[in-house]
Amino acid sequence: MLKAVLIEKGNKVNIYCLEKTGKSEVLNFFKKNKTSLRSEVNGFFNIIDNIAKQGFELPDTMIKSWREEKKGTMFHELIRGKYRISCFKYKGDKILLLTTIFKKEKQVESKEYKRAINLKKDFDNSPIWEN
Repeated sequence: MLKAVLIEKGNKVNIYCLEKTGKSEVLNFFKKNKTSLRSEVNGFFNIIDNIAKQGFELPDTMIKSWREEKKGTMFHELIRGKYRISCFKYKGDKILLLTTIFKKEKQVESKEYKRAINLKKDFDNSPIWEN
């Protein structure tokens, strides 16, 4: 079962993490790396805080956007060094964080994009929101 768990309430949007069977890939990344990747984890929290306050109006060094198909969902990657968090805006004021990615090459592999798209589709079939 997939559900969205609120992690940040903001002026413009609320930020949620996707949980699958009680586990969140994004929250697990934060917990597991809070010491070894302190700068990246703190940077992601800074980006998340900025998005909650002002939406996706951030510099290209912090966020990159891409579209699923010609008129499909707009996805976003939050950027800290070689790490990425994929997310999308869901019906108005909700941002859903989906996956974490370690970028080994110059570009993120297409399988990572497909994974984010598939998670979104799975969530769309039975969205559960937890505040």
